[in-house]
Amino acid sequence: CSEKAGLARALLLGCVLAGISSQAFGRVIWSEEFNTGTALNSAVWSYDLGADGWGNLELQEYTNRPENVRIENGNLVITAIRTESGFTSARVRTQDKLTFKYGTIEARIKMPNLANGLWPAFWTLGNNFSVVGWPHCGELDIVEMGSSESIIRGLINRWVGSTAHWEHNENHVYYGRSLVATADLNDDYHVFKMDWTPSLVTTYLDNQEIWAI
Repeated sequence: CSEKAGLARALLLGCVLAGISSQAFGRVIWSEEFNTGTALNSAVWSYDLGADGWGNLELQEYTNRPENVRIENGNLVITAIRTESGFTSARVRTQDKLTFKYGTIEARIKMPNLANGLWPAFWTLGNNFSVVGWPHCGELDIVEMGSSESIIRGLINRWVGSTAHWEHNENHVYYGRSLVATADLNDDYHVFKMDWTPSLVTTYLDNQEIWAI
Protein backbone atom coordinates (compact mmCIF):
# COMPACT_ATOMS: atom_id res chain seq x y z
CA CYS A 1 0.00 0.00 0.00
CA SER A 2 1.57 3.29 -0.95
CA GLU A 3 0.75 6.96 -1.23
CA LYS A 4 -2.07 8.83 0.44
CA ALA A 5 -5.62 7.73 -0.26
CA GLY A 6 -8.58 9.80 0.86
CA LEU A 7 -11.21 9.72 3.97
CA ALA A 8 -14.95 9.36 6.75
CA ARG A 9 -18.32 8.99 7.76
CA ALA A 10 -20.55 6.67 5.81
CA LEU A 11 -18.09 5.67 3.13
CA LEU A 12 -15.10 3.41 3.16
CA LEU A 13 -12.01 4.23 1.14
CA GLY A 14 -8.76 2.48 1.73
CA CYS A 15 -5.77 0.56 0.57
CA VAL A 16 -6.28 -2.89 2.11
CA LEU A 17 -9.41 -3.98 3.89
CA ALA A 18 -10.09 -7.03 6.04
CA GLY A 19 -13.72 -6.45 6.95
CA ILE A 20 -16.52 -4.58 8.68
CA SER A 21 -18.38 -5.98 11.67
CA SER A 22 -21.55 -4.91 13.44
CA GLN A 23 -20.94 -3.99 17.09
CA ALA A 24 -24.56 -4.65 17.97
CA PHE A 25 -24.33 -8.32 17.01
CA GLY A 26 -20.58 -8.93 16.96
CA ARG A 27 -20.74 -10.38 13.46
CA VAL A 28 -18.85 -9.70 10.26
CA ILE A 29 -21.15 -8.10 7.70
CA TRP A 30 -18.56 -7.73 4.93
CA SER A 31 -14.99 -8.79 4.24
CA GLU A 32 -12.58 -8.61 1.34
CA GLU A 33 -9.96 -11.34 1.17
CA PHE A 34 -8.50 -10.42 -2.25
CA ASN A 35 -8.45 -14.08 -3.24
CA THR A 36 -10.33 -13.97 -6.55
CA GLY A 37 -8.69 -13.07 -9.85
CA THR A 38 -5.96 -10.47 -10.38
CA ALA A 39 -8.06 -7.27 -10.35
CA LEU A 40 -10.35 -5.59 -7.85
CA ASN A 41 -14.05 -6.47 -7.71
CA SER A 42 -15.72 -3.61 -9.60
CA ALA A 43 -18.97 -4.15 -7.69
CA VAL A 44 -17.19 -2.89 -4.55
CA TRP A 45 -14.12 -0.93 -5.63
CA SER A 46 -13.35 1.90 -8.02
CA TYR A 47 -10.31 4.06 -8.71
CA ASP A 48 -9.40 7.68 -8.28
CA LEU A 49 -7.50 8.63 -11.42
CA GLY A 50 -5.37 11.60 -12.37
CA ALA A 51 -2.54 13.81 -11.15
CA ASP A 52 -3.87 17.06 -9.73
CA GLY A 53 -2.29 16.99 -6.26
CA TRP A 54 -5.50 15.87 -4.51
CA GLY A 55 -5.34 18.77 -2.06
CA ASN A 56 -2.08 17.49 -0.58
CA LEU A 57 0.47 18.65 -3.19
CA GLU A 58 0.94 15.00 -4.16
CA LEU A 59 3.34 14.44 -7.05
CA GLN A 60 2.12 11.11 -8.40
CA GLU A 61 -0.44 10.28 -11.05
CA TYR A 62 -3.04 7.78 -9.82
CA THR A 63 -3.75 4.99 -12.31
CA ASN A 64 -5.62 1.68 -12.54
CA ARG A 65 -2.74 0.00 -14.35
CA PRO A 66 -1.66 -3.47 -13.10
CA GLU A 67 1.85 -2.27 -12.36
CA ASN A 68 0.35 0.17 -9.83
CA VAL A 69 -2.55 -1.85 -8.42
CA ARG A 70 -3.21 -5.58 -8.61
CA ILE A 71 -4.33 -8.65 -6.67
CA GLU A 72 -1.52 -11.09 -5.96
CA ASN A 73 -1.38 -14.11 -3.62
CA GLY A 74 -4.39 -12.97 -1.62
CA ASN A 75 -3.18 -9.38 -1.25
CA LEU A 76 -4.07 -6.04 -2.73
CA VAL A 77 -0.71 -4.68 -3.89
CA ILE A 78 -0.37 -0.93 -4.50
CA THR A 79 2.99 0.14 -5.90
CA ALA A 80 4.42 3.62 -6.33
CA ILE A 81 6.72 3.82 -9.36
CA ARG A 82 9.21 6.47 -10.39
CA THR A 83 8.90 7.18 -14.11
CA GLU A 84 10.80 9.41 -16.54
CA SER A 85 8.14 12.10 -16.14
CA GLY A 86 7.38 11.73 -12.41
CA PHE A 87 5.62 9.11 -10.31
CA THR A 88 2.60 6.80 -10.57
CA SER A 89 0.62 5.02 -7.87
CA ALA A 90 -2.97 4.00 -7.12
CA ARG A 91 -5.85 5.08 -4.90
CA VAL A 92 -8.90 2.85 -4.49
CA ARG A 93 -12.27 3.55 -2.92
CA THR A 94 -15.76 2.14 -2.30
CA GLN A 95 -17.72 5.36 -2.85
CA ASP A 96 -21.41 4.72 -3.70
CA LYS A 97 -20.76 0.96 -3.60
CA LEU A 98 -20.03 0.00 0.00
CA THR A 99 -20.95 2.30 2.89
CA PHE A 100 -21.47 1.77 6.58
CA LYS A 101 -22.46 3.61 9.75
CA TYR A 102 -21.10 2.41 13.11
CA GLY A 103 -19.24 -0.80 13.74
CA THR A 104 -15.64 -1.99 13.57
CA ILE A 105 -13.49 -1.88 10.48
CA GLU A 106 -10.01 -3.28 10.24
CA ALA A 107 -7.32 -3.97 7.67
CA ARG A 108 -4.23 -6.13 7.73
CA ILE A 109 -1.54 -4.07 6.02
CA LYS A 110 2.15 -4.42 5.32
CA MET A 111 3.61 -0.97 4.86
CA PRO A 112 6.41 -0.32 2.36
CA ASN A 113 9.72 1.15 3.43
CA LEU A 114 8.51 4.74 3.36
CA ALA A 115 11.85 6.50 2.93
CA ASN A 116 11.27 10.20 2.18
CA GLY A 117 8.02 10.91 0.38
CA LEU A 118 5.75 7.85 0.50
CA TRP A 119 2.48 8.55 2.30
CA PRO A 120 0.24 5.47 2.76
CA ALA A 121 -3.23 5.83 4.25
CA PHE A 122 -6.26 3.75 5.19
CA TRP A 123 -9.25 5.97 5.79
CA THR A 124 -12.98 6.68 5.44
CA LEU A 125 -14.82 9.63 3.91
CA GLY A 126 -18.44 10.74 4.05
CA ASN A 127 -20.32 9.20 1.12
CA ASN A 128 -21.87 12.61 0.36
CA PHE A 129 -18.43 13.91 -0.66
CA SER A 130 -19.45 14.42 -4.29
CA VAL A 131 -22.43 16.54 -3.16
CA VAL A 132 -21.08 18.67 -0.30
CA GLY A 133 -17.32 18.44 -0.82
CA TRP A 134 -14.55 18.27 1.75
CA PRO A 135 -14.39 18.89 4.69
CA HIS A 136 -18.20 19.11 4.95
CA CYS A 137 -18.48 15.37 4.27
CA GLY A 138 -16.24 14.49 7.23
CA GLU A 139 -13.16 12.30 7.24
CA LEU A 140 -11.71 9.72 9.61
CA ASP A 141 -8.12 8.68 8.98
CA ILE A 142 -7.54 5.28 10.55
CA VAL A 143 -3.85 5.45 9.70
CA GLU A 144 -1.52 7.77 7.84
CA MET A 145 2.25 7.39 7.76
CA GLY A 146 5.06 9.41 6.23
CA SER A 147 4.63 12.75 8.00
CA SER A 148 7.40 15.34 7.83
CA GLU A 149 7.85 15.12 11.61
CA SER A 150 8.44 11.37 11.41
CA ILE A 151 11.12 12.00 8.77
CA ILE A 152 12.80 14.68 10.88
CA ARG A 153 12.84 12.41 13.94
CA GLY A 154 14.11 9.37 12.06
CA LEU A 155 10.91 7.42 12.78
CA ILE A 156 9.46 7.24 9.28
CA ASN A 157 8.50 3.54 9.48
CA ARG A 158 7.22 3.69 13.08
CA TRP A 159 5.19 6.90 13.33
CA VAL A 160 1.44 6.23 12.94
CA GLY A 161 -1.14 9.00 12.84
CA SER A 162 -4.95 9.05 13.10
CA THR A 163 -6.93 12.22 12.40
CA ALA A 164 -10.55 13.38 12.12
CA HIS A 165 -11.43 16.25 9.76
CA TRP A 166 -14.76 18.09 9.64
CA GLU A 167 -16.38 21.45 8.99
CA HIS A 168 -17.40 23.96 11.67
CA ASN A 169 -18.79 27.39 10.80
CA GLU A 170 -17.50 26.97 7.24
CA ASN A 171 -13.98 26.27 8.49
CA HIS A 172 -11.88 23.11 8.29
CA VAL A 173 -11.15 21.76 11.76
CA TYR A 174 -9.36 18.60 12.74
CA TYR A 175 -8.09 16.56 15.66
CA GLY A 176 -5.30 14.01 15.46
CA ARG A 177 -2.96 11.94 17.58
CA SER A 178 0.07 9.82 16.80
CA LEU A 179 1.66 6.65 18.11
CA VAL A 180 5.29 5.59 17.73
CA ALA A 181 5.47 1.83 17.33
CA THR A 182 8.20 -0.09 19.15
CA ALA A 183 9.55 -1.47 15.87
CA ASP A 184 9.41 -0.64 12.16
CA LEU A 185 6.10 -1.57 10.56
CA ASN A 186 7.41 -2.39 7.09
CA ASP A 187 8.79 -5.81 7.96
CA ASP A 188 5.47 -7.60 8.54
CA TYR A 189 1.69 -7.29 8.42
CA HIS A 190 -0.07 -5.27 11.13
CA VAL A 191 -3.76 -4.77 11.92
CA PHE A 192 -5.13 -1.22 11.79
CA LYS A 193 -8.63 -0.91 13.27
CA MET A 194 -11.35 1.63 13.95
CA ASP A 195 -14.28 1.21 16.36
CA TRP A 196 -17.13 3.62 15.63
CA THR A 197 -20.09 4.09 17.97
CA PRO A 198 -22.63 6.93 18.15
CA SER A 199 -20.53 8.58 20.87
CA LEU A 200 -16.90 7.57 20.26
CA VAL A 201 -14.41 6.76 17.52
CA THR A 202 -11.25 4.87 18.51
CA THR A 203 -8.37 3.71 16.31
CA TYR A 204 -5.82 1.00 17.02
CA LEU A 205 -2.53 -0.46 15.82
CA ASP A 206 -2.41 -4.16 16.71
CA ASN A 207 -5.03 -3.47 19.43
CA GLN A 208 -2.96 -0.64 20.96
CA GLU A 209 -5.01 2.55 21.04
CA ILE A 210 -3.77 5.35 18.82
CA TRP A 211 -6.54 7.91 19.22
CA ALA A 212 -10.09 8.45 20.45
CA ILE A 213 -12.54 11.25 19.78
